[in-house]
Amino acid sequence: MIAAILCIASVGHASVADMRALVSGRPELVYHWTFEGAHARECLADKRSDLPLRTVAFPGAAETDPLPMLAEHGADESTRALRVFREAPKRGRVALPVQQVRFEREGTVELLFRADEVPPGEFNKGWMIFAGNRDAGRIYPAGVSRFRDAHEVIGGFGAQDPFHERAEVVVLQGNEAGTGFELGIWYYLATQYTHDRRSGRFTINTYIGRVGDDTLIHAVQDAVRQGQRSPVGLRDVSIGCATGGDQILNGSVDEIALYDRVLSRDVLLAHFGALSKPVGEPVQLSLSPMAPLFQVSDELAKRHADAYTDEWKRTSPDTVVYIPEARKGAQTDNQHFIVFPLPSGEFFALWTTAFSESHPNQHIVFSKSADEGVTWSEPVTIAGPTEREQDGRTVYEGMASWAFPIYVPEKNRIYVFYSKNIGVADPNRGHTGEMRFIYTEDDGGTWSDEFTVPMRRTAIMAPDPSVPPNWIIWQRPVELDGEIIGCGTIWSSGQLAKERPDALGGSECWFWRFDGIMTEDDPSKISVTMLPDGDHGIRMTQAQGSKTSTAEEPTIVRLSDGRWFSVFRTFTGCVGYSISEDRGHSWSEAQRLRYRDGGDHVLQPTASCPLYALDDGRFLLTFHNNDGTANGGKDPWDWKHNRTPAFLSIGTENLDAEQPIWFTPPIMLLDNEALPWGPVNRVSVAVYTSFFELAGKRWYWYPDRKHFLLGEFITDEMVNGPGN
Repeated sequence: MIAAILCIASVGHASVADMRALVSGRPELVYHWTFEGAHARECLADKRSDLPLRTVAFPGAAETDPLPMLAEHGADESTRALRVFREAPKRGRVALPVQQVRFEREGTVELLFRADEVPPGEFNKGWMIFAGNRDAGRIYPAGVSRFRDAHEVIGGFGAQDPFHERAEVVVLQGNEAGTGFELGIWYYLATQYTHDRRSGRFTINTYIGRVGDDTLIHAVQDAVRQGQRSPVGLRDVSIGCATGGDQILNGSVDEIALYDRVLSRDVLLAHFGALSKPVGEPVQLSLSPMAPLFQVSDELAKRHADAYTDEWKRTSPDTVVYIPEARKGAQTDNQHFIVFPLPSGEFFALWTTAFSESHPNQHIVFSKSADEGVTWSEPVTIAGPTEREQDGRTVYEGMASWAFPIYVPEKNRIYVFYSKNIGVADPNRGHTGEMRFIYTEDDGGTWSDEFTVPMRRTAIMAPDPSVPPNWIIWQRPVELDGEIIGCGTIWSSGQLAKERPDALGGSECWFWRFDGIMTEDDPSKISVTMLPDGDHGIRMTQAQGSKTSTAEEPTIVRLSDGRWFSVFRTFTGCVGYSISEDRGHSWSEAQRLRYRDGGDHVLQPTASCPLYALDDGRFLLTFHNNDGTANGGKDPWDWKHNRTPAFLSIGTENLDAEQPIWFTPPIMLLDNEALPWGPVNRVSVAVYTSFFELAGKRWYWYPDRKHFLLGEFITDEMVNGPGN
């Protein structure tokens, strides 16, 4: 599998730039990973393809923080190289960061690497570079008929010939540097791959790590071609670590390029030649320290120095609303996070919390900030279940979920609406419930009794009218044309599916108009009108002719010509959209959102993707920029993998176009590096968010892994950068 290994005695900045220029000009290039950037978010965005190479660090024990990726120096002064250190907690090994990508029937990988130390170890430990096939059959590089011919050494140093039946190349193993490599010297490695039956993979640090007898993690896999995955356990090219916790690279890698074709020997020699310097003109490497893995202000870090973990820092937030006291507990699943400003200057935050999503203890809390989000009061519960002890356990009855506020400034009245479960699960107790509300007129000091708001029945609700609907309104309602409109979802009834299996099912986008709420004094007279007219909401099926719709969690904005434009999540791998010309009473057939007419679709798993109106007339779309296959996801619904990282795009009206809002290319907004955390080990970031503008600032509020509640400033640079 190794086609050429070329030695670099020293590498200067100009020569790396020359190689980079040659690499970036190749049409076969799939990834080019240069590790440039101030922090992990920028480094991971540094690629050519839309599929990210993921960096994932995993904990060595249930309550042990993940090891950070430590990068000390690289081949050019802006490099973030991969220097990885290993620790051995008492309970077992610690998994290392993993980056992996798969290429199809043929491919080429080239990179620079340097060994700083030969790790001590027994046989099969301390590997630096491994290439081979652990399955039956053999891998034949392009134009090579036998394994023995595959190992060609260019550059004047010797190498052992380790090609046996398993076709392995060990560049550095244990205490033995038998291949002639020197420590502290940068080398160029190019490897070609062909096979007529299966694909290959390239890995920086494969999966390892155990706590006791429990395996922590499998390698992260991103398919270069959509919808295909290679089996766990197959390692074709590994840099940095092979199987086993002691087999690590103590050194650096840089300038990794992956191609979806076998490049010729002449092309590879040209790339190597761009790195070579004439004899007598050695160039001293300029080494620079890495940026910290977590980018938070010193003030913010000091304020939360007593937090049980540093994981809240991973997305580099600008402010923190809530960090739970532990990874698991009664208020550790935190989501449906809505923050809004009050005329008093306070910020009011509202969210749903529980042991885990839809746990019977699910309840509504609020918190306030008197200093524009810098510090926050302790959460106060305002709606939730009753508790009683039965047979030695706690029984919860009447969970409350998915609260959203409506503020009436003339009365200084904050309404808080939510779903109240009355003991029925049809089929999900977290969704099945009546619309209830309470209100306060003293900014949360005291609260009213609970009121119920009836809803009209729709086609996908339960035939039995005593069974509440499965519904959610997931954003703060917006004012459009003088009307207060809540945006949400109705899911089909489990009872309906049993009694009428031929009925249309799935989920639909609906809109609730809160009639007279801004003027009504008597809260018992609050009512809602459900839009659109008719028995069905906006539907979007995965395939033509399907009876099952997935159209959920819409947001809505008003266009300058009076039309309403809504985007929502679907199961198509894209954002969906629909348009209303009559203030929500009817909607156009749902379509997949594009960046512009005739342009690429806006990719999105089945995860919330809100569209917010900006004060300057433009629009802010936040989404996850993948079709569901990111981080090894199987399909758009694979929430355990594909809801990270988060991206933003700026929309501008183009009223004469078929799609009246066109969007800029996405830029990365938030990244938690797909590291599982929280009570159920989620990786999602920026789902069930909120946003507002105030005094020239754009405030974006987001849950990280449905655990930490954080805030980020959307800067002028983000919304006015190139392409925006």
